[in-house]
Parts: sequence; structure tokens; C-alpha cells
Amino acid sequence: MSTTEKIPEIVRLAYYLELERTLPGMANLLINCEEHPGAFDTACRYWFTHQVEATCHAMRMMEVHMERIAGIVTDVSGRFLLMGRRNKEPLKGMWVLPGGKAEPGEAPTDTLRREIQEETGIISLGLLKPFRHYQHPQGGTIGYFNAVAIDMAVSPGDDLSEAKFVSCAGLRDLEITPLCQQVLRDAKWLD
Repeated sequence: MSTTEKIPEIVRLAYYLELERTLPGMANLLINCEEHPGAFDTACRYWFTHQVEATCHAMRMMEVHMERIAGIVTDVSGRFLLMGRRNKEPLKGMWVLPGGKAEPGEAPTDTLRREIQEETGIISLGLLKPFRHYQHPQGGTIGYFNAVAIDMAVSPGDDLSEAKFVSCAGLRDLEITPLCQQVLRDAKWLD
């Protein structure tokens, strides 16, 4: 297979695995492919074997029925995390990762986009990837997704009294719900 014939295969693989770094890496590999004929196959095997666990986890997460969806939403630099202060009971006044209940038949990523827009006013999200699912304290399952906010203008909706991007250090000053504390520890935002 020639280098030109491999390009659609690379793009398909990158979209399937949702690897934002794959395309630049593969493009660089293609430049050197003619000089190192076995490099393409070796690199594909390497990326595939190192992504199997993450991909399998994402697929298992998608099979779980999640009544609620929430986002670990960062700014483009990945240094600030979107948090919201609850405006209603239970846990009124505590800080959470924004999200909410899925509507019947709604895809988890559609739920996340809708809820983030309703709760924070952010309308543009990118790189939505499943993170983990947890048992919700009120029953059922809540799935958390990693996402990047392209639009940084925050305007809290009815469910939140306040919404803002917070640094890792700034999280220590917030009264965060126990479930969100666990999620943030698992996501390496809290110690």
C-alpha cells in the first residue's frame, strides 16, 4: 500500500479512537514513511495496543444506561476547570461539575452539550470523551465526560447560582459535593 493510499486509513483510525494527537503524529510518520518502510505498521500497532484499554473502557461506559451526564470541562489550555454552585436542593450552595438528567433516547454527548449550555451558557464544546461512570447518591448512574470549552463566556442558568472556571489551586477554596470530590480525585484535579 502506498503512502497516499494509507491516508484514509489513518484518518479513519484517528476518528475511531478519537485521538487528537494521532493525526499530527501520523502526518509526521508519513513524511518519513518512504525512508522507513516498516515504520507505518509499527506505529499503528503501537498506537492501537496503547489505546485498547481506553477504548474498551469508553465502549463499556457507553453500554451502561446513564440517567445523568456531567462534564469535566476544561478551558483549551487544560489549566482551568468549569465548576458550578448548585442553586437548589439537595446540596444547595455546594459546587459541582455541571450536568443533568438525560432525556429519553438522547445520546450521552447530546445530553452533555444540552446541559452545559442550559447550566452555564457555554455553547461550544470539543473533544468529548467518556471518563467514568459512578453511582449517583439519589440512585441510578451518572456518566462523566471530559470536554474542552471552546467558548469561555459563562452565564449560569436556573440550576446554578454561579458558574466559573477554576484553577487546580482554586478548587481547594470551594465546598464541593462528595461525589464530585471523588470524580476530581480520579481525574487528578484533587489530591
